[in-house]
Amino acid sequence: MKNGKLEQLMEGYVASDHFNGTVLVVKKGMVMLEKGYGYRNIAQQIKNDEHTVFRIGRVTEAFTSEIIVKLDSKAMLGLEDRLSKYVQGFPLAEKITIKQLLAHTSGVQWYVPDTAVQRNGVCRPMNMLTFNEAYRGKQLSFEPGSRYEYSNADYILLGFVIERMSRVHYDDEVDDKIFKVCAMKHSGYEFFGLKDEHKATGYFFEGGDKYTAVKTTGDTGILFSVEGMYSTVGDLYKWHQALHHYRLLPEDWQGLAYTPVKNQYALGWYIDKTGNRKYMINGGSYAGFTSTVIRDEEDDLFIAVLENKMQQGYSNTGIAKGLLKSVLGMDQKKEDKKADGKPDKKEDKKEVMPDPATYKKYVGEFLFNEKYLLIFSIKNNELIAASVVNNTIQMIPEGGNTFKTGASDARVEFMPDKHGVVNKAILHQSGQNFTGTRVK
Repeated sequence: MKNGKLEQLMEGYVASDHFNGTVLVVKKGMVMLEKGYGYRNIAQQIKNDEHTVFRIGRVTEAFTSEIIVKLDSKAMLGLEDRLSKYVQGFPLAEKITIKQLLAHTSGVQWYVPDTAVQRNGVCRPMNMLTFNEAYRGKQLSFEPGSRYEYSNADYILLGFVIERMSRVHYDDEVDDKIFKVCAMKHSGYEFFGLKDEHKATGYFFEGGDKYTAVKTTGDTGILFSVEGMYSTVGDLYKWHQALHHYRLLPEDWQGLAYTPVKNQYALGWYIDKTGNRKYMINGGSYAGFTSTVIRDEEDDLFIAVLENKMQQGYSNTGIAKGLLKSVLGMDQKKEDKKADGKPDKKEDKKEVMPDPATYKKYVGEFLFNEKYLLIFSIKNNELIAASVVNNTIQMIPEGGNTFKTGASDARVEFMPDKHGVVNKAILHQSGQNFTGTRVK
């Protein structure tokens, strides 16, 4: 049964955010919304629909986690085992465990591929020898297990573990253990070489009506077990059903993947709450695509928001959460006020909003996870951010040293030192934390 309120909500997002993709909302087997918006190919004016094939970015990590936990359930590895038991040659392997990699508490620094690979987009498998060499002489960012900090290297290493234990390529193992079990016939890896009439073109959104198609000559190895997968909203729902009915893992083992370790992050899933309702969320952006998947086990609720549009500083997680709140019948107006940075009138405890006169200490350039640059400045007494893709990103004060980025769920928390000098910031987005340092 289709839900008119959800369609109305999406039309609002389309108008304000220029949403370009496909949405699926299913509750207890009933389709509440399944619709494509915008175009899978703008130049050819081919519209998105329920069959469109998208890259799904970091949702891939939930599949990687599932395979690792499955290996654990069969006693083929132990989550508390040291990585060195399964991967040879990685300099830091003796210091970290499999579970710490799954939970992003390992302290392994972000992996940046060879510049030639990034520039040319050469299609090649992830090479363990090259990866290991990149960490020669490097130290861990923090004591393993002491805190959460997202690093793509964690799940690259888990991909190596899967290949070591299964003795087949990572993508073949996922195909055999998940895709075939779930009858996911429109999902896979190596998006560049995919021959499918429903394959979407990825775009960078530059504001207004300007979209630039992503030009890629191949899939770089960094995708692998971190961001390498493509799928459709329908295939992802089949996966949800298999998880919900424990067709991939027994209930106790599946529950392990949903148990938070630190910072509400479990094993491949970020665990959040809406009211008293717990739900799982994963998503991210890569190469012209943005995705968010939400799963609520209690209500057998599934939400997939897939876009062939990407802009730095933007995530469609806010859209997915808005759909979730609407389905659960929560007071959307109250939530919207909070999202706008306006305190609830019923709440007596109010955050002290920053004085615009203090914004000067935030001005400068911050590099997040060695790859994403945000430039902060002041305009008309407001803090403004800019990136390579976006000329202007509105920064909405939320209290203290924290600001919400306009048109997304992302937040930037500036971290003053004991002298009040700000040389560090943290970008909170899609359940992940990205550490930024001042470079100018």
